[in-house]
Amino acid sequence: MQNGQGKLCLRLVMAIADARMERKLQPFLEREGAVPQLQCYAHGTAGSELLNLCGLGGTERILTMWVMEKSQVNGLLQKMRREFKLDRRGKGIAVSIPLNGVQKCLAEFVAGGGQPGQQEESQPGQQGESQPGQQPESGGHGPGGQSLQDRPEVRQEDCGMTDEAKYCMILVAVEQGFSDEVIDTARKEGARGGTVIKGRHRGLDAPMRFWGVTLQEEQELLLIVARRDRKLAIMSAVSREHGLRTPAHGLVLSFPVDSVAGLEEDAEEAL
Repeated sequence: MQNGQGKLCLRLVMAIADARMERKLQPFLEREGAVPQLQCYAHGTAGSELLNLCGLGGTERILTMWVMEKSQVNGLLQKMRREFKLDRRGKGIAVSIPLNGVQKCLAEFVAGGGQPGQQEESQPGQQGESQPGQQPESGGHGPGGQSLQDRPEVRQEDCGMTDEAKYCMILVAVEQGFSDEVIDTARKEGARGGTVIKGRHRGLDAPMRFWGVTLQEEQELLLIVARRDRKLAIMSAVSREHGLRTPAHGLVLSFPVDSVAGLEEDAEEAL
C-alpha cells in the first residue's frame, strides 16, 4: 500500500522466538506473504534482566527478519499475537523498524506482492538502491497495477527521523563465502568494517520465481554502521558488485540509527 503521496513505506520486521515457535512461525509467515525471511540463531542469557523481563532468558532463540509495507505491519502483528499468544511471558516478541534505504529488486518484490512475471529482467551491474528523489529504473508493479516507474520515490514515510539521523545501519545478506568481498567493496566507499552473522534464507519459493535466480538457504549477514552521507555510495557499490544478479546473490537494505556510542567523530566503526 502507498501513503497519500504515492510512496512505498517499508518496514523491517523482527521476531525473536524459541525453536518450537519458529517451526510454526515459518509456515504462518509464508501464508501471510511475509517472504523472503532471514534467520539467525541467538542465545538468551539467564543474567540478562531485559531478556528475563520478556521471558526470553536462558534458552536458544531464533531471530527472524523480513521486509513488508508499513500498512500491513499492524495487521500481521495482531495475527501473530493471537496465533502465538505473544501477550504471554516467554512466547516471544516482534518489532518493526523503519527503513531509509532498500535495494530496488527487494522493493519491487514487496510492492508486487511477490507475484512472478512482474519484474523486467535487469542486467548485471544495473541494480541500485531506491532513494528519495531517485526514480526506479525498471520493471515492477505496485498495488493497483501502478508501475514503480510511475512512483516518484520509494522510501520510508518518517522523513523527519531519517533526515535527523547521522548514522545508518546497512544490512547485507549474501551467499556463504562472499562476506570478505562485500566488506572490501564497502571499505572502498568509506566503511570502516562490519560484523558477520551466520544465517539462512527461508520462504524462498516466491522470491526465486519473481527474481528468476536460485538462492542458497545458508547465508552470511553483514551489519555495517556508516555515516548517512556515505550510505548511498556504499549500498550502490555493494548492490552493483555483489547484488542479486551476481554469484553473491546479495540483498541490501538500511535503517536509521538514532544514537551511537563508541564511534569517533566524523568516522564510522564496525559494530
